Amino acid sequence: DLSEHSIDQLTTMLRQEELLVTSVLSNALDSIIVIDEWGIVSTFNPGAEKMFGYQPSEMIGQSINLLVPEPDRSKHNEYLQKYLSTGKRNILGMNRELTGQHKNGSVFPMDLGVNEMKLENGDGSYSQMFIGTCRNIAHRKMVDAQLKRETDIVALLKKIGDEANKDLPANKILQYALEQVCALTGWPIGHVYFPSMNRADFMETSKIWYLKDPSKFKEFKDVTDRTSFKIGVGLPGRVLKSRKAEWIVNVQEDQNFPRNKLAKNILVKGGFAFPILTQSKVAGVLEFFSEDNFSPDTTERDQKFLEAVAQIGIQLGRVLERQKTQEELLKAKDIAESANQAKSEFLSRMSHELRTPMNAILGFTEVLEMDRDKTLSDRQKDNLGQVSSAGKHLLELINEVLDLARIESGDMELVLETVDMVSIVDDVLSIAQPLTDETGISLECQVVPEGRFFVEVDPLRLKQVILNLLSNAIKYNDPNGSVVVSYKKQDDGKIRLGVRDTGHGIPDKKRDKLFKPFERLDAHSELIEGTGIGLSISKQLIELMGGTIGFESTFDKGSFFYIDIPLSDKKPLTLETKPALDSVPASLTGTHEKTVLYIDDIPANILLVQDILSEQQQIKLLSTSNALDGIKVARTEIPDLILMDIHMPDVDGLTAFKKLQGIKETQNIPVIALTADAMKKDAKKALDMGFHSYITKPINIQKFIEAIDKVLT
Repeated sequence: DLSEHSIDQLTTMLRQEELLVTSVLSNALDSIIVIDEWGIVSTFNPGAEKMFGYQPSEMIGQSINLLVPEPDRSKHNEYLQKYLSTGKRNILGMNRELTGQHKNGSVFPMDLGVNEMKLENGDGSYSQMFIGTCRNIAHRKMVDAQLKRETDIVALLKKIGDEANKDLPANKILQYALEQVCALTGWPIGHVYFPSMNRADFMETSKIWYLKDPSKFKEFKDVTDRTSFKIGVGLPGRVLKSRKAEWIVNVQEDQNFPRNKLAKNILVKGGFAFPILTQSKVAGVLEFFSEDNFSPDTTERDQKFLEAVAQIGIQLGRVLERQKTQEELLKAKDIAESANQAKSEFLSRMSHELRTPMNAILGFTEVLEMDRDKTLSDRQKDNLGQVSSAGKHLLELINEVLDLARIESGDMELVLETVDMVSIVDDVLSIAQPLTDETGISLECQVVPEGRFFVEVDPLRLKQVILNLLSNAIKYNDPNGSVVVSYKKQDDGKIRLGVRDTGHGIPDKKRDKLFKPFERLDAHSELIEGTGIGLSISKQLIELMGGTIGFESTFDKGSFFYIDIPLSDKKPLTLETKPALDSVPASLTGTHEKTVLYIDDIPANILLVQDILSEQQQIKLLSTSNALDGIKVARTEIPDLILMDIHMPDVDGLTAFKKLQGIKETQNIPVIALTADAMKKDAKKALDMGFHSYITKPINIQKFIEAIDKVLT
């Protein structure tokens, strides 16, 4: 038996424990609620009072369902009943998130932990009780959401920035930006406006759209596609004016929003737009619509979003600037290509127009010089020699001017091959030797290297350069002076070819003009033939072949010009050269009569060929002045050879050749192009088509006869 003293002690202890529990419940920051197995509240601490807005007297004896809205209410009740009937502890001893409901009807997220407690009833039975600890996590959720939003904004900037750095069309990048902004915000509509091309103070629609539901928003899109906004009017116009983000809280209620009726139909409310900026100018506007009111506040969250779209606008502005630059470059390229094409066509036409009369002048002069009838007096022969010399000089000038024009227009074509430098120089020396015989100037090669120096060049153009240096050294030399050619292998893997003369030299003040076209530095240059463009052409040709040209000079003592060309490891395909014929063959011996058809629209050209071939007893020459007649004659006469001009009215020579190739009777007749078109690309085109050979006017009679002889024999 307990003494009265013991009972008092026990009672005191129980009261103290009760006070302690009460104190804990009263001072706990969390909400603590105790319910029975039927969900009836028996304890409701001050934390719960603060969280839910109910007084304890209002909740004790009431169902816990008052504090939990659907659907969490039914789920919570279901958990408790399942535990009571099965003993499965699905929710006991663990925390979970659900929604709480305040007395005023507002809801909030909360974290709930439930534990079980059994109370003895005094009769040996127990009452099942549940203790719930709740914590309002709205602030934590808000912080988490803000952190996620900030992370998403950073990710958005990175995604659009990465896309903007790709070499993609601007429209695709803008489309991507619309999609990403809408994905972040949940907005169902995004669209791009651009400044009007015709009216600088207007914004016009584009074809760049994002529609979450195309069928739902079709009418809204169709109407928008027909709109334009003046500066200051509508969202795009307001952005154009302010150059910053603008919004409309609810477009349905905005009487200045022209699409407000449509917005009501599709439940669109908020409107937002921000500019694409290039150098502080509005280059475009991105417009969006939401299904909720839109009104950014001054919170850090909304400010960061506005800062983000401003950065996006700058990034997209760089995209538009880049595209504009690319378009301008392409336009400039097209203009340049068109100009070059026009230059090429002009050069080709000029070459043809200049060579055509030269063909008659030089051709007939050469025929007359042959003096087949032995009727020319010495004076007449001298006169013809003067005509021939002047004509050839004029042809050289024409060629030089055209060469310079080709180089400057980028139309110069080189055919590079590996050749022996020494052989090239020897050929040029043999050509230049007659010039020295006339002037009494000595020409020698100082050092003839053993072996060969292989270089990769255009042989004809290299000969042209070397001949120019030699002819200058001879022309501008002193009487009875000397010209010395030398070789020197350089340390940088190049071969240096030098030409030294004993002329007047070049004054220091004139050296910077030396390689400029049409500059003739010698005081007596008017007495010497030339145009002053040979060195300019030579310099550019050598540089096109990967070499350099330079000079050293001492006034009144002479000059030393040199070219440096890289040596090549390659070997030439062949080192053999065909010997030139000593004379023009008088006839095609050993052959039966052959028929040659000449098609040319210039009568003088036909007369010249008739004169040239008149001594060829085995050749019967037919001629026509246009291609269509030529094709008819070819079908009926079946000639052994056709000479074809290229530039002819109505049907040109290339087209005529194609027609001949398509006719069974004429498709195997060899055709030689005989034309004033001297461009290499024209020759290549003809040879690639199947022409037997390509001869340019003015005609070199010996080579012309050789070409015909090669076909007919």
